Formats: sequence, structure tokens, C-alpha cells
Amino acid sequence: MRKRIRLVLIEDDSSDVEGIMADARTHYPDDRYQFGERVLLLLTSDLTTQIVAKLGLDGDDKSSGRSGVAFTLDNARAGYADNDLWEWLREAEASLQNATV
Repeated sequence: MRKRIRLVLIEDDSSDVEGIMADARTHYPDDRYQFGERVLLLLTSDLTTQIVAKLGLDGDDKSSGRSGVAFTLDNARAGYADNDLWEWLREAEASLQNATV
């Protein structure tokens, strides 16, 4: 399966944000961009269901204090943010284009 850009949103009431981020560093050491305290961008071939399972966001352990969702992104986006975000997205999209050639 080809890589895609995935967005992970950690809910405000999630009490184990540090644990989720630690798991993200373990499972996605190089292809990860943290945007704020509760948002991750991932460049991965994992499905969204696989991502939430790896990060403990699938609801299997309701007492874990973890809640959040994962989405697949398309090319549409707009807004104002640090240049690091836009550079990460450019590099991720370039690697996706190179992979399909």
C-alpha cells in the first residue's frame, strides 16, 4: 500500500497525551510532524485503523485515558502556520509523488 498523509487529532479530554506522543515517536520515528500539543501529521502506509490501534486510540482500553481520531488528508488545505509545517507537507508530498513514478 502506498504512503498517504494522515492527520491524528487527540481529544481535549484525553488524559494521556504524553503517552500517545511517545507511541507516535516509537511507531513513526521519521515521518511525523507534531502540530501543537494534540495534532500529528503522519506520512505512512498504515490505514487509519492501524494508526489508532498503534497509538491506543481505538477504544479497546476504555480506562487508558486515550481518545482521538485519524483521518486521511487530500491536497486541499489553507491557513497560516509556521514554515516548518508547510515544509514538512511539501517534503511529504514530494516523497509521495516520487513513490508513484
